[in-house]
Amino acid sequence: MPTKQNPFSIYDFLGYLIPGAILLLSASGLLSIFNNQSLDHYIPDLPATYQAATFLAAAYIAGHVIGIVSSFSIEKSYIRLNGYPSRCFLKHEPLGTDAPKTKMEKFWDLHLKVAQTVCGAILGNNSYATDALKAPIVQIINTKLEFYFSKEHKSSNLEKIIQSEHFHHIYHYCVENAPNHLSKIQNYVALYGLMRNTAFTCLIAFWLIIVESFTQIVHALFTSSTLTFSTPRLITGSAALLCFSILYLGFVKFYKRYSLEIIMAFSVSYSYKPKAHESFSKKILS
Repeated sequence: MPTKQNPFSIYDFLGYLIPGAILLLSASGLLSIFNNQSLDHYIPDLPATYQAATFLAAAYIAGHVIGIVSSFSIEKSYIRLNGYPSRCFLKHEPLGTDAPKTKMEKFWDLHLKVAQTVCGAILGNNSYATDALKAPIVQIINTKLEFYFSKEHKSSNLEKIIQSEHFHHIYHYCVENAPNHLSKIQNYVALYGLMRNTAFTCLIAFWLIIVESFTQIVHALFTSSTLTFSTPRLITGSAALLCFSILYLGFVKFYKRYSLEIIMAFSVSYSYKPKAHESFSKKILS
């Protein structure tokens, strides 16, 4: 039986390796700028081959940690502010949420609002927003969703499922029944994960610079030493914030494309076919 879902791909590997490598290299660069010590200072003296293998393994593991944290911070924050793209495309409620937020949720939401403001100022548009599909297409897809859940799954709470929980169902339907769309879906998953993880890495670099600068200010105040303006800190911090904003926009772009691809794959591949027992029942009743 052929494998429909590739459990491991080059996109998946790079989606974790690249952000992890960027994080380690950023840490090394910050150490060299602020403390005149590179990351090599903290690594035992090993042959070049072992150093490369160790770096790749550490970057891959760090990438997985970044992926876990970014999914609970950046992605969840995007959903709170803008709603799931799959719901927005089909004009389903709820979209964003107005529920009371914790301090940590407000903290992450603030970063995304800054990124949206920066992207809007640079690009002059609202690229992070999700536009609904045209009304005739929305009607066709919603009708198919109603048939899918009422006929295939015999759902008794149809409205709730369609409004809030339909996406995972139709994703698995597409995996089983829309092979021509599967490779594109997988690529979009890997790409939006890469953008999200790398954006989070840039955010870490930004806050490392903020913390380091604050530490230097506190040290200067307590020791009565001269506080000097650091151009490298300003440039590096601004670049990290700008990269975060652009990569966040890339995450939103591919997240929306992933959601739209699944919706459209379902709409063109699903058609209701009465089961044999249903046809027999109709013949008896007629």
